[in-house]
Amino acid sequence: MSGRAGRRGIDARGICILMVGERMEPSTAKMMLKGNADSLNNVMGRALTAAILNQLRCEDADPESMLRNSFYQFQADRAIPDLEKQVKALEEERDSMIIEEEDSLKNYYNLIQQYKCLKNDIRDIVFSPKYCLPYMKSGRPVCIRCIDDETSSSFSIEDHVTWGVLMDFHRVKSIIEADDDNKRPEDASYALDILTRCNILENLLLFLCLSQVTSLSSARLTIPKDLLPVEARENALKKLLEFISRHPNGMPLDTDEKFIATHIKRPSVGWRH
Repeated sequence: MSGRAGRRGIDARGICILMVGERMEPSTAKMMLKGNADSLNNVMGRALTAAILNQLRCEDADPESMLRNSFYQFQADRAIPDLEKQVKALEEERDSMIIEEEDSLKNYYNLIQQYKCLKNDIRDIVFSPKYCLPYMKSGRPVCIRCIDDETSSSFSIEDHVTWGVLMDFHRVKSIIEADDDNKRPEDASYALDILTRCNILENLLLFLCLSQVTSLSSARLTIPKDLLPVEARENALKKLLEFISRHPNGMPLDTDEKFIATHIKRPSVGWRH
Protein backbone atom coordinates (compact mmCIF):
# COMPACT_ATOMS: atom_id res chain seq x y z
CA MET A 1 0.00 0.00 0.00
CA SER A 2 1.35 3.44 -0.88
CA GLY A 3 -0.06 6.93 -1.14
CA ARG A 4 -0.94 9.84 1.11
CA ALA A 5 -3.70 10.72 3.57
CA GLY A 6 -5.03 14.25 3.22
CA ARG A 7 -4.66 16.87 0.54
CA ARG A 8 -1.16 18.23 -0.07
CA GLY A 9 -0.82 21.85 0.99
CA ILE A 10 -4.31 21.92 2.54
CA ASP A 11 -4.70 19.22 5.18
CA ALA A 12 -2.16 19.07 8.00
CA ARG A 13 -3.39 15.61 9.02
CA GLY A 14 -5.12 12.71 7.29
CA ILE A 15 -6.90 9.49 8.14
CA CYS A 16 -5.66 6.13 6.88
CA ILE A 17 -7.62 2.87 7.33
CA LEU A 18 -5.69 -0.39 7.05
CA MET A 19 -7.68 -3.44 5.90
CA VAL A 20 -6.01 -6.65 7.02
CA GLY A 21 -6.91 -9.54 4.74
CA GLU A 22 -5.01 -12.29 6.59
CA ARG A 23 -3.67 -13.18 10.00
CA MET A 24 -0.35 -11.60 10.99
CA GLU A 25 1.99 -11.58 13.94
CA PRO A 26 1.49 -8.85 16.59
CA SER A 27 5.03 -7.53 15.97
CA THR A 28 4.25 -7.05 12.27
CA ALA A 29 1.05 -5.17 13.02
CA LYS A 30 2.83 -3.00 15.59
CA MET A 31 5.53 -2.13 13.07
CA MET A 32 2.89 -1.14 10.51
CA LEU A 33 1.20 1.22 12.99
CA LYS A 34 4.15 2.66 14.90
CA GLY A 35 7.14 1.96 12.69
CA ASN A 36 9.20 4.60 10.90
CA ALA A 37 8.64 5.36 7.25
CA ASP A 38 11.30 4.54 4.70
CA SER A 39 13.63 7.36 3.75
CA LEU A 40 12.69 9.13 0.54
CA ASN A 41 15.81 10.18 -1.36
CA ASN A 42 15.87 11.79 -4.77
CA VAL A 43 18.07 9.95 -7.26
CA MET A 44 17.73 11.54 -10.67
CA GLY A 45 20.93 10.18 -12.26
CA ARG A 46 20.63 9.74 -16.02
CA ALA A 47 17.12 11.18 -16.03
CA LEU A 48 18.56 14.48 -14.75
CA THR A 49 21.23 14.50 -17.47
CA ALA A 50 18.66 13.82 -20.18
CA ALA A 51 16.37 16.52 -18.81
CA ILE A 52 19.19 19.08 -18.81
CA LEU A 53 20.15 18.21 -22.39
CA ASN A 54 16.54 18.57 -23.50
CA GLN A 55 16.36 21.94 -21.74
CA LEU A 56 19.51 23.15 -23.51
CA ARG A 57 17.92 22.48 -26.87
CA CYS A 58 15.25 25.08 -26.16
CA GLU A 59 16.10 28.75 -26.47
CA ASP A 60 13.89 29.95 -23.61
CA ALA A 61 14.73 27.09 -21.25
CA ASP A 62 16.39 27.64 -17.87
CA PRO A 63 18.05 24.40 -16.70
CA GLU A 64 19.59 26.17 -13.69
CA SER A 65 16.13 27.08 -12.43
CA MET A 66 15.05 23.46 -12.88
CA LEU A 67 17.99 22.30 -10.77
CA ARG A 68 17.39 24.91 -8.07
CA ASN A 69 13.73 23.88 -7.75
CA SER A 70 14.37 20.13 -7.83
CA PHE A 71 13.71 17.84 -4.88
CA TYR A 72 17.38 16.81 -4.98
CA GLN A 73 18.48 20.41 -4.35
CA PHE A 74 15.86 20.73 -1.61
CA GLN A 75 17.27 17.70 0.19
CA ALA A 76 20.84 18.94 -0.28
CA ASP A 77 20.01 22.36 1.19
CA ARG A 78 18.15 20.75 4.08
CA ALA A 79 21.19 18.62 4.93
CA ILE A 80 23.54 21.64 5.20
CA PRO A 81 22.86 22.41 8.92
CA ASP A 82 23.58 18.80 9.92
CA LEU A 83 26.76 18.80 7.86
CA GLU A 84 27.88 22.06 9.48
CA LYS A 85 27.29 20.54 12.91
CA GLN A 86 29.39 17.51 11.96
CA VAL A 87 32.18 19.76 10.70
CA LYS A 88 32.10 21.80 13.91
CA ALA A 89 32.17 18.65 16.06
CA LEU A 90 35.13 17.25 14.09
CA GLU A 91 37.00 20.56 14.37
CA GLU A 92 36.47 20.59 18.14
CA GLU A 93 37.68 17.00 18.35
CA ARG A 94 40.74 17.92 16.29
CA ASP A 95 41.53 20.97 18.45
CA SER A 96 41.17 18.93 21.64
CA MET A 97 43.77 16.40 20.54
CA ILE A 98 47.09 16.50 22.37
CA ILE A 99 50.00 15.09 20.39
CA GLU A 100 53.16 14.37 22.32
CA GLU A 101 56.32 15.75 20.71
CA GLU A 102 54.29 17.29 17.90
CA ASP A 103 57.28 19.27 16.56
CA SER A 104 59.41 16.15 16.27
CA LEU A 105 56.58 14.29 14.56
CA LYS A 106 56.08 17.18 12.14
CA ASN A 107 59.78 17.23 11.29
CA TYR A 108 59.73 13.47 10.74
CA TYR A 109 56.75 13.79 8.41
CA ASN A 110 58.44 16.61 6.47
CA LEU A 111 61.56 14.46 6.09
CA ILE A 112 59.46 11.60 4.72
CA GLN A 113 57.82 13.91 2.19
CA GLN A 114 61.21 15.29 1.21
CA TYR A 115 62.54 11.75 0.80
CA LYS A 116 59.61 10.85 -1.46
CA CYS A 117 60.13 13.98 -3.58
CA LEU A 118 63.85 13.23 -4.02
CA LYS A 119 63.05 9.60 -4.80
CA ASN A 120 60.56 10.68 -7.47
CA ASP A 121 63.11 13.11 -8.92
CA ILE A 122 65.68 10.31 -9.20
CA ARG A 123 63.08 8.01 -10.73
CA ASP A 124 62.14 10.66 -13.31
CA ILE A 125 65.80 10.94 -14.36
CA VAL A 126 66.57 7.23 -14.34
CA PHE A 127 63.40 6.24 -16.20
CA SER A 128 63.39 9.06 -18.69
CA PRO A 129 63.16 7.66 -22.24
CA LYS A 130 66.67 8.95 -22.98
CA TYR A 131 68.23 6.46 -20.56
CA CYS A 132 65.78 3.57 -20.08
CA LEU A 133 64.47 2.81 -23.59
CA PRO A 134 67.44 0.57 -24.53
CA TYR A 135 66.59 -1.55 -21.47
CA MET A 136 62.91 -1.96 -22.35
CA LYS A 137 63.15 -5.47 -23.72
CA SER A 138 60.39 -8.08 -23.92
CA GLY A 139 60.39 -10.47 -20.96
CA ARG A 140 62.10 -8.09 -18.51
CA PRO A 141 60.44 -8.04 -15.03
CA VAL A 142 59.36 -4.54 -14.04
CA CYS A 143 58.09 -3.16 -10.75
CA ILE A 144 55.05 -0.91 -11.19
CA ARG A 145 53.45 1.48 -8.75
CA CYS A 146 49.87 0.54 -7.87
CA ILE A 147 48.90 3.79 -6.15
CA ASP A 148 50.14 7.30 -6.77
CA ASP A 149 51.83 8.17 -3.49
CA GLU A 150 52.88 11.72 -4.43
CA THR A 151 49.97 13.21 -2.49
CA SER A 152 49.78 10.48 0.14
CA SER A 153 49.89 11.53 3.79
CA SER A 154 51.22 8.18 4.97
CA PHE A 155 54.22 8.00 7.33
CA SER A 156 55.55 5.01 5.41
CA ILE A 157 58.40 5.38 2.94
CA GLU A 158 57.46 2.16 1.13
CA ASP A 159 55.55 2.33 -2.16
CA HIS A 160 52.57 0.15 -3.00
CA VAL A 161 54.03 -1.82 -5.87
CA THR A 162 53.65 -5.10 -7.73
CA TRP A 163 55.71 -6.97 -10.30
CA GLY A 164 54.87 -7.69 -13.90
CA VAL A 165 56.50 -8.74 -17.18
CA LEU A 166 57.22 -6.18 -19.87
CA MET A 167 56.00 -7.27 -23.30
CA ASP A 168 56.42 -4.16 -25.44
CA PHE A 169 56.43 -0.35 -25.37
CA HIS A 170 54.85 2.22 -27.67
CA ARG A 171 55.30 5.89 -28.34
CA VAL A 172 52.21 7.86 -27.39
CA LYS A 173 51.38 11.03 -29.30
CA SER A 174 49.28 13.68 -27.63
CA ILE A 175 47.11 16.18 -29.49
CA ILE A 176 49.89 18.75 -29.23
CA GLU A 177 52.48 16.32 -30.59
CA ALA A 178 50.30 15.07 -33.45
CA ASP A 179 51.79 17.50 -35.98
CA ASP A 180 55.29 17.52 -34.50
CA ASP A 181 57.11 14.77 -36.38
CA ASN A 182 60.53 16.31 -35.72
CA LYS A 183 60.39 15.67 -31.99
CA ARG A 184 63.25 13.52 -30.72
CA PRO A 185 62.39 9.99 -29.45
CA GLU A 186 63.89 10.68 -26.01
CA ASP A 187 61.57 13.67 -25.56
CA ALA A 188 58.37 11.80 -26.42
CA SER A 189 55.93 10.00 -24.13
CA TYR A 190 55.79 6.21 -23.94
CA ALA A 191 53.42 3.55 -22.68
CA LEU A 192 54.21 -0.05 -21.76
CA ASP A 193 52.41 -3.34 -22.31
CA ILE A 194 52.85 -5.18 -19.00
CA LEU A 195 51.45 -8.56 -18.03
CA THR A 196 50.55 -8.62 -14.35
CA ARG A 197 48.01 -10.08 -11.95
CA CYS A 198 45.23 -7.62 -11.18
CA ASN A 199 43.53 -9.88 -8.66
CA ILE A 200 43.56 -13.50 -7.52
CA LEU A 201 41.53 -14.76 -10.49
CA GLU A 202 42.44 -12.45 -13.37
CA ASN A 203 45.69 -11.90 -15.29
CA LEU A 204 45.67 -8.99 -17.71
CA LEU A 205 47.96 -7.30 -20.19
CA LEU A 206 47.83 -3.68 -19.02
CA PHE A 207 48.61 -0.51 -20.93
CA LEU A 208 50.57 1.62 -18.43
CA CYS A 209 52.49 4.87 -18.52
CA LEU A 210 56.25 4.83 -18.17
CA SER A 211 55.89 7.02 -15.07
CA GLN A 212 54.37 4.08 -13.16
CA VAL A 213 57.55 2.00 -13.38
CA THR A 214 59.66 2.17 -10.22
CA SER A 215 62.26 -0.58 -10.81
CA LEU A 216 63.61 -2.60 -13.71
CA SER A 217 65.14 -6.03 -13.30
CA SER A 218 68.45 -6.91 -14.96
CA ALA A 219 67.10 -10.36 -15.87
CA ARG A 220 64.92 -11.37 -18.82
CA LEU A 221 62.36 -14.17 -18.92
CA THR A 222 61.38 -16.23 -21.94
CA ILE A 223 57.76 -15.25 -22.60
CA PRO A 224 55.67 -16.31 -25.64
CA LYS A 225 54.55 -13.45 -27.89
CA ASP A 226 50.97 -14.71 -28.15
CA LEU A 227 49.35 -14.07 -24.75
CA LEU A 228 45.75 -14.22 -25.93
CA PRO A 229 45.13 -17.71 -24.45
CA VAL A 230 44.55 -17.70 -20.70
CA GLU A 231 46.92 -20.64 -20.27
CA ALA A 232 49.76 -18.66 -21.89
CA ARG A 233 49.26 -15.77 -19.45
CA GLU A 234 49.13 -18.17 -16.51
CA ASN A 235 52.40 -19.86 -17.55
CA ALA A 236 54.10 -16.48 -18.03
CA LEU A 237 53.13 -15.30 -14.56
CA LYS A 238 54.17 -18.63 -13.05
CA LYS A 239 57.64 -18.03 -14.48
CA LEU A 240 57.65 -14.57 -12.92
CA LEU A 241 56.52 -15.87 -9.50
CA GLU A 242 59.13 -18.63 -9.63
CA PHE A 243 61.81 -16.07 -10.50
CA ILE A 244 60.71 -13.85 -7.59
CA SER A 245 60.77 -16.82 -5.19
CA ARG A 246 64.38 -17.50 -6.14
CA HIS A 247 65.35 -14.04 -4.90
CA PRO A 248 63.83 -13.68 -1.43
CA ASN A 249 66.23 -10.83 -0.59
CA GLY A 250 65.12 -8.75 -3.56
CA MET A 251 65.05 -8.89 -7.32
CA PRO A 252 68.27 -8.30 -9.30
CA LEU A 253 67.89 -4.71 -10.44
CA ASP A 254 69.47 -2.29 -12.83
CA THR A 255 70.10 0.10 -9.96
CA ASP A 256 69.74 3.85 -10.09
CA GLU A 257 73.47 4.24 -9.46
CA LYS A 258 74.31 2.06 -12.45
CA PHE A 259 72.03 4.07 -14.73
CA ILE A 260 73.37 7.41 -13.54
CA ALA A 261 77.05 6.45 -13.48
CA THR A 262 76.93 4.75 -16.87
CA HIS A 263 74.66 7.02 -18.88
CA ILE A 264 74.64 10.45 -17.29
CA LYS A 265 78.23 10.99 -16.21
CA ARG A 266 79.72 9.07 -19.15
CA PRO A 267 77.25 9.32 -22.05
CA SER A 268 79.79 8.06 -24.56
CA VAL A 269 79.84 4.56 -23.05
CA GLY A 270 77.74 2.01 -24.94
CA TRP A 271 74.60 0.35 -23.60
CA ARG A 272 74.98 -2.74 -21.44
CA HIS A 273 72.33 -5.43 -21.50
